Amino acid sequence: MFNFGSKSTPVQKCYFTHLKLPSDIDEKKPPTRTKPFSTILGQPFSHSATMILPKELYEIVRAALERETGLPRYERVFMSLQQVLEGDFFNQYIKTGNILMLSEGRPGVDNRFELKDGILRIEVDRATYERCGLQGKPISDGGRKHVKTRFAIDLNLRLPSMLHGKKGFDRLKYASKTVLNQSLTWLFVDLSAPSTLSSQDPPIKSFQPKQIVVRPVVTPLPNANVPALAKQGSTYDATMAEELLEFISLLELDSPRIKVGDEVDPYLSRYEVPRLFETTESEDAAREEGDPKGNRKSKETQKLVCLKWKGFLTLEWILATWMLVRRASRKKMCISITANRFGGGFYTILELGDDEGEVLCWECGA
Repeated sequence: MFNFGSKSTPVQKCYFTHLKLPSDIDEKKPPTRTKPFSTILGQPFSHSATMILPKELYEIVRAALERETGLPRYERVFMSLQQVLEGDFFNQYIKTGNILMLSEGRPGVDNRFELKDGILRIEVDRATYERCGLQGKPISDGGRKHVKTRFAIDLNLRLPSMLHGKKGFDRLKYASKTVLNQSLTWLFVDLSAPSTLSSQDPPIKSFQPKQIVVRPVVTPLPNANVPALAKQGSTYDATMAEELLEFISLLELDSPRIKVGDEVDPYLSRYEVPRLFETTESEDAAREEGDPKGNRKSKETQKLVCLKWKGFLTLEWILATWMLVRRASRKKMCISITANRFGGGFYTILELGDDEGEVLCWECGA
């Protein structure tokens, strides 16, 4: 996005969207094809999420965000693929239940597995793919040279043909016994129950899982120098979108550069809080009021709070959290939320907090 990095690595693309949300949104059944909802739904799980909101809004939703039943939780368990496809675990969780699973492994390097909506995705190298005997498709490498081809195998385990004794399922079972037989660390979430271990003898309990509750890390930003955002019909060009995304990233890092009174040596850093929608008239008016730089009208000091969650976060929880904060703000306050995907890539959503329901959305892929 900022022309950093070497030429040997793929260029990261960032898509920016400026839109208006409808006035009435059903929180239980939000639209699936409209951004930013389609952006959230396109990322099933994230390894971290960050939300920035005004301090007064945080005090309103603090109890709800820190309530034990509202905290995201997941299990870490050691299993092999063969154990996933056997017994009550397969029948209760995959055939009739609704779970998310992600195995260990580096994307694009190691063999790894994902399970969502009953669809098992297997990513392997060429040698492993040829030994598995399963049908898959090559993963696009973006035209890069000297990159080993990898393959993805997608199997819908909820199909009637995916049963013991059926030809396709027996082929998968054979591959799990002979080739994909390593015991791996899995992250597990049961979406059909508030807590997997709270029910009586769930199938996963026999594998001795470790339950992890993700609690937010709260960072106050008492003197944040925030650019004044134009509302109601203003357009954001590419430069403004880049500057605003960079500013949100510095807020998430609690950088001294965005604090009021920061006087770092320009030799070390020349960063300045962006002045969006600045006009000659506003600069002249600011100078008349005693500001020699003419930027008084383009920035304002706000008390903000940054919340960070790190763990196995589902899109259902992220969407519910965003809708909770949005409902409490009554569409009158700016809210930003960022979710980082496993393997690289993220999205950032900024709601401007005006009557028009304007939202800015960035989607950056690895």
